[in-house]
Amino acid sequence: MLSGIRLKNFKCFSDQFVTLAPLTMLAGINSMGKSSVIQALLALRQSHIHKTLDEELQIKGKLIDLGTTDDVFCAFPSDEKEEELVIELGGARTYTFRPVDSPVKKFKRVDVLGSEEDLFKGLFGHDFTYLNAERLGPRIYQSIPDPVQRDYNPIGNSGEFCAYILNEKGDSNVPCDGLCVRDGNDGNILRGVKSQTELWLSKIGRRGRIEVIDHPKLDLVSMLFSFTFGGVPSAKYRSTHVGFGLSYVLPIFVAVLTAQPGSLLLIENPEAHLHPKGQSVMGEFLARAAACGIQCIVETHSDHLLNGMRVAVKRGIIAPEKTAINFFTHEEDLPSATVINPKIDGDGRINLWPDDFFDEWEKNLTELL
Repeated sequence: MLSGIRLKNFKCFSDQFVTLAPLTMLAGINSMGKSSVIQALLALRQSHIHKTLDEELQIKGKLIDLGTTDDVFCAFPSDEKEEELVIELGGARTYTFRPVDSPVKKFKRVDVLGSEEDLFKGLFGHDFTYLNAERLGPRIYQSIPDPVQRDYNPIGNSGEFCAYILNEKGDSNVPCDGLCVRDGNDGNILRGVKSQTELWLSKIGRRGRIEVIDHPKLDLVSMLFSFTFGGVPSAKYRSTHVGFGLSYVLPIFVAVLTAQPGSLLLIENPEAHLHPKGQSVMGEFLARAAACGIQCIVETHSDHLLNGMRVAVKRGIIAPEKTAINFFTHEEDLPSATVINPKIDGDGRINLWPDDFFDEWEKNLTELL
């Protein structure tokens, strides 16, 4: 797994190391650089898939479009004469690029040091998922990915191929037994991907079922949802009639439940459109995934998701040393963001609460009192 990433002259970072663990949280107020960490990883993978990493950093493509070199190179480098952009993976492999203007603006690779890329199979291999914050809302139909898309990110950046993946792998067993929960009615463990997806969805709302319908002549897949009331199933509903929460969270459940140990998942705002209870469940779910050997790097603004992680640590689902919290903040008069690392202990307690670190509830309550 990735143990860290150092970014030098990349966007808002003149020189910053970010700690990564099996379960990593990127937190902080807006515009502090959380997304930049994910974007750096995406740019590396995009360059690898493009087969250009030996020559240049591909900043425009199917995974990420970062604009031009002027948009990416730090506006306030630590050394004004510094002209190199550096991305270092866990102290094991370092990529160095230099912006050039001929014939077009690009980042030309000038050096690479360290171990082989095979060490980072999650980032550069097939076991990779990225889900951005702008995930696909309810749709009557979803399309199927083409072979090129499968190389980049099979489920789609916005989860737009989630229905296809569920249709393709729904009857397969979940690769990681630690993610399988018991059926609340009879206590059985159903290990199929679709069955476990339904059970986890039931933890954030009503108990439900998903029917996936393939339309091969149209290259489309659709889904119908039904719910159980007093043991009696309801009618089947299109996704457009069951709210945004299910559509936004479904790609996360499907991506994790189909992931192999050693996979890398980059997820932005997994809490979007979820009730606080669902956000806490998501924290536990991601903790279970990380404990199974699936690396989850999550950007979030949710204190409920954090608390779900903390409870998972206290329950022994995941060891505290397998978690990492990166709180992005800034010091007055300094343009570059800095990172603080609060730590979770074995009882789920956090040793450090810097200003703006999920403290708004306390601040508002103090004002009200």
